[in-house]
Amino acid sequence: MKINIKGTQYQLTSEVRDYLEKKLAAIGKFIDESQGEAICDVELEHQNAQKHGAVFRAEVNLNTHGEFFRVEDTGESMNAAIDAVHDEILRRLRKGKTRVMSNVRRGGAAIKKMMREG
Repeated sequence: MKINIKGTQYQLTSEVRDYLEKKLAAIGKFIDESQGEAICDVELEHQNAQKHGAVFRAEVNLNTHGEFFRVEDTGESMNAAIDAVHDEILRRLRKGKTRVMSNVRRGGAAIKKMMREG
């Protein structure tokens, strides 16, 4: 998976970059790389207009095999925003994977039923 990281009004440090790459590595097990390379665009931003509360924003755009996932969330720290985005993108990928598996099982059950009936 190719990861492009962009900082908007935010100085990207090596600790944040390592933390982000560690979190995005967990996404790799849900992506089938045999059909082509997945591209993950990440934007990290510090919102200067806001002084208190969730002032850090993380956005992930994941393009894999014709599917596009976009997740955006804010947090009181950059790590909190990254964690929120990570949880949401994993939730969406799991949902898609279980949907595919249930369709495969449903199709297999229909074929088995047709074979029994004859």
